[in-house]
Amino acid sequence: MKDLVEEILEADRCINESFGSSERLKIESAKKIKEFYEKRREEYLSKARENIRIIEKIESIKLQNQIRELEKKVKNSVSKMDLKFEKNKREWTACVIGCIVG
Repeated sequence: MKDLVEEILEADRCINESFGSSERLKIESAKKIKEFYEKRREEYLSKARENIRIIEKIESIKLQNQIRELEKKVKNSVSKMDLKFEKNKREWTACVIGCIVG
């Protein structure tokens, strides 16, 4: 009978040890999964930040080129208006003065 009790106690101790081992394994696995998740998340965010920097540079260059093109167009339009004014200033001045004096 004493042997039976000792066997039962030994079996119980083994079960408790196995349960403790499985709990530790479960905790360690959860920790590894969390670490893996955080590492992948950081890698993803790092790549995303780098992509944003690259896109910002590209967009900035595109906008600078668009601004240069618009500046050229404005300069060209102003030059054309200056030429028209120089060509027609006597006629226009006379017309304006005529309208004012009546």
